[in-house]
Amino acid sequence: LAILISQTGGGKSQFLTDQAAYFMLRGLNVLYVTLEMAEERISERVDAKLFDIEIGELKRLDKNKFLSNINSIKNKTSGKLLVKEFPPGTFHANHLRALVNDVKNKRGYVPDIIMVDYLGLMSSYRMKSNDNSYGYLKAITEELRAVAMEYDCLVISPHQTNRGGQGASDLELGDVADSHGISMGADFIFGLITTEELDQTGMCRIKILKNR
Repeated sequence: LAILISQTGGGKSQFLTDQAAYFMLRGLNVLYVTLEMAEERISERVDAKLFDIEIGELKRLDKNKFLSNINSIKNKTSGKLLVKEFPPGTFHANHLRALVNDVKNKRGYVPDIIMVDYLGLMSSYRMKSNDNSYGYLKAITEELRAVAMEYDCLVISPHQTNRGGQGASDLELGDVADSHGISMGADFIFGLITTEELDQTGMCRIKILKNR
């Protein structure tokens, strides 16, 4: 289980969609579960990355050019992408298991990479939501990690930084928002750091915060 943390608007979903395209081009199968953004918007971002164009240009492509780009990608890779949208607060790890099994039975493969956007919008099937965010998010983290272990795949999910991490030029493990249980349960945690100076160069910085 890998957790990506960044400030609000720090590019977490953009990073995931870019990585989804990257994994696909290398022949890996990606399951992308979105609990925040519409699945059509996620698919658009991945298409734009695969086509190496801006999203605005994607919408201006005529049908023939679009299909030509799709066929070109099919010839380059066997990697597949499935995007599924669920309402926030209604999706937990057992739903994810059912979804993976459905993909396995109907499409004939188990995803190599599962992306859940994002952990903080999931629910737990073992605990009821209450004011104890530490215990509740720790349970969600453990349940999500169990799916990764069960299907021998990489699960990636973004999460917010706390107030101290908003606008910070550096991130530490203590900047994970809401629950230290997330930090304890995850195998790999990395921070996506953006500053005004980095924005001017069109770059960001990635810092490894935990590597089990």
